[in-house]
Amino acid sequence: MKQERALGMLVAAGAIASLGLCPLAGAAEREVQRVLVISVDGLHAVDAERFIASHPQSALAEIARHAVRYTAASTSRPSDSFPGLLSIVTGGSPASADVFYDVSWDRTQWPPGPAGCTGTPGQQTTYDESIDLLKVVNGLAIDQNQIDPSRLPWGMKDGSCQLIYPHDFVKVNTIFEVVKAAGLRTAWADKHAAYDLVNGPSGNGVDDLYTPEVTNPQTLTDSNGNTIPGPYDGDYGVVGTHVTPDATVSVNCTLDNDKRKFDALVAQINGYNHTGKGPHIGAPALFGTDLQAISVGQKVSHNNTDGSCFAPDPAGLNGQPGGYADGSGTPTAVLGYALEQTDVQLARVLTALKSRHIYDSTLIIVTAKHGQAPIDPLKVNPSAGVTNKIGGLQTLVANYASSSDAVAQAIVSAGENEDDVALIWLQDQTQAPAAGARRAAHSAGTSRRPDEAAVPGPDRRQPYAGHHRGARARNHLHHLEEEERRARRLQQRRHQRRADRVAAGDRLQADQGPRADHADRADDPARAGAGSERAAGCADRTHRSAARPGPVAPPSPPTPLPHAGEG
Repeated sequence: MKQERALGMLVAAGAIASLGLCPLAGAAEREVQRVLVISVDGLHAVDAERFIASHPQSALAEIARHAVRYTAASTSRPSDSFPGLLSIVTGGSPASADVFYDVSWDRTQWPPGPAGCTGTPGQQTTYDESIDLLKVVNGLAIDQNQIDPSRLPWGMKDGSCQLIYPHDFVKVNTIFEVVKAAGLRTAWADKHAAYDLVNGPSGNGVDDLYTPEVTNPQTLTDSNGNTIPGPYDGDYGVVGTHVTPDATVSVNCTLDNDKRKFDALVAQINGYNHTGKGPHIGAPALFGTDLQAISVGQKVSHNNTDGSCFAPDPAGLNGQPGGYADGSGTPTAVLGYALEQTDVQLARVLTALKSRHIYDSTLIIVTAKHGQAPIDPLKVNPSAGVTNKIGGLQTLVANYASSSDAVAQAIVSAGENEDDVALIWLQDQTQAPAAGARRAAHSAGTSRRPDEAAVPGPDRRQPYAGHHRGARARNHLHHLEEEERRARRLQQRRHQRRADRVAAGDRLQADQGPRADHADRADDPARAGAGSERAAGCADRTHRSAARPGPVAPPSPPTPLPHAGEG
């Protein structure tokens, strides 16, 4: 699974913090006027710590020097882009948001097409690049970076049969909706048009949604049934007569696509929409992006294996292995290059914030929707092909199980979506308990942690063969949530004890007389914020993107933001 610990780093620009701690008592308080969220897919804590240590002058190291660093942050379960992002922008787990994956199964939906809500509901729900709108331009299928309604499923909504957009799939509100409801501007950039889901159930949480497609779906055909070629969205999607449909075959092409999103961030920081044109409207109050190059550097077995990427290759990476050199997380040259070039673009963002004089008033969150597994190259399944995946579940069962074994054959004939984790959609749901027992028996004695088991969805779905609706599923979810509450209480107690020690030390210094080096201490009544309150409040920030059920609470009345350049 993409369940290895992902990086969680929170930084109030201009504040001071030490590893895993809140800002120190002497840190100057800054008025936060906007929040920038950067999700670096695949970035583990070990990746970040290695990179910071070996690149002390990097942009990431600059951020880390005055950041609150959460090195034990972990992802949603299951972990992938859809549930991982929603855990960040809703605070909800996959069970509460009711979203487990971009390709799943829904027994309340009808397939795309003119039939609408007729027949028996239940179909594979696909919210990936395959729902993109394409248009033929000069003989190429150009992705319009928006959804093609004809490729959406049908479902009952507000009492009538309607198309079900990705944002309709989410059952809790997002922070974008909360911020927009407060009268502030929002923006987000991601890899597929299907990331319309961040709009939330209202459908309009994000003012400036930009989705440069990283993988052209290749869904248009000519009159003879031949696929019309189309490029990914980037400067090197088309080079001469060569067309690259999928940027993720190479870190070079993926970096090219990521640059589109960095360009959007810089434009928004400068006060425009993602195009960098139009009226000057000021930087958004909440904005951010998702990045793919590091995740691709981890996944590709070899960079540009099929030779389809024609982006420049200055480091000579084509044909070189991706992923890690060993189980301790030493990056290969391919992954190392992705880390370095992503940091170069991150530096552009910091420079833009500083040039607009809004660096100190911007809260920057660098995190990851998910990690990437396995890190250890010895655990990679060679049969997975061009990507470093574990994979092969159905093939394994088919090869070693008896044809008379009803449970095994139920797994073999099931609908399956296999990435870093396999989702199994049984045709015969009565086999779910038996299939779950079989999975548990085969998992015994392995390195799988107990809390990596799939969490079941609400009653309208039953996505995992290993769990069923009922007491067992509810008990499992309750156990996970109780573990999280205990961890949160422990974190709060630790921060409070630390704050009490700081306060006690300051009182002792006051008894002994004032000292110049305590002129800016945070518990000075003349300063903004008390040190103990700052430390105690940080415990809540630690879990801001953790998977916990429930809608996002509305904010207090907002303070009007200045135009970009102020603050």
